[in-house]
Amino acid sequence: MRASTIYFNTMKFVWMKLLLGMGVVFIAGVLFVPFFFIGMMFEFSVFIILMLVWLSSAYGIKVLVAHYFGYMVKAGHVAVITESMIHGKIPEHYFAFGLQRVKERFVSSSAFFLVDQLISGAVRQIQSQMERLGGWLNGVPGIGFFIQILNLFISISLNYIDECCLGYTFYKNSENTFKSAADGVVIYAQNWKTILKNAAMTTALVLMLMVGVMISLFLGFSVLFSAINISAGFAIIPAVFTTIVIKYAFIDSWILVKTMCIYMELAPQTTISFDLYAKLSKFSTQFKKLYQQGAVDDEPIGDMQSMSQI
Repeated sequence: MRASTIYFNTMKFVWMKLLLGMGVVFIAGVLFVPFFFIGMMFEFSVFIILMLVWLSSAYGIKVLVAHYFGYMVKAGHVAVITESMIHGKIPEHYFAFGLQRVKERFVSSSAFFLVDQLISGAVRQIQSQMERLGGWLNGVPGIGFFIQILNLFISISLNYIDECCLGYTFYKNSENTFKSAADGVVIYAQNWKTILKNAAMTTALVLMLMVGVMISLFLGFSVLFSAINISAGFAIIPAVFTTIVIKYAFIDSWILVKTMCIYMELAPQTTISFDLYAKLSKFSTQFKKLYQQGAVDDEPIGDMQSMSQI
């Protein structure tokens, strides 16, 4: 099934992400007004301190919303993408279907968060080891700059690889979640070049589009701010926040669908190399925790006693 078909036919998840993002921006904007005008009454150093306090508050709100609502929406989208790739069609009432699958596998957003963090840590530690093994490229004259650029795109792309491995937990529904998550990481390790190459290329193209969006928004807000006698320099704040919301809702969702489609095409065709479990456990303490938990845990993922063992 084509990535574009899945993306445009699961837009409820995108709109929900947009709604959550706009909610965060709205609350941050409401908080900004008193902090800004109070700060203007004092000297510049106090103004800067108040702006830093406001940024910290805005970030705290973002984390809170992402943890309690964003993770469930993202996980539901992952479940629907996986189901669509397996059966070749979008599930009926897909939004409710996705959230129900998440509740069946993870019970709560906190449980999903725990597994997501283990997978994220494992993928990054394993990727870091792979990059060290390929470090001989550093000896090529002039290659350093290009490696830094490549590593930047790889670092960003890894955020979407985590969801691919989570998608495998929905694909292998009969297994306990930790075991299938560990298997998902192993499948990535066996196909990392193909998956990461496509993810990095998609990310690079989309990030260039994102820069264009932010510049356009900055110019638009600059005109608006100038019209109401506010320094055009402050236009960078709403421009950045709006760009982040657009990225969170539309751009991240597209890269997620695109990357997951590649992963889910490879996963059923991959015969897991069982000797990799021990090797990857040496590379990654996070993978070792995930693997060991999968080997001993037969309790539901939502069970707090089981989760406390992580």
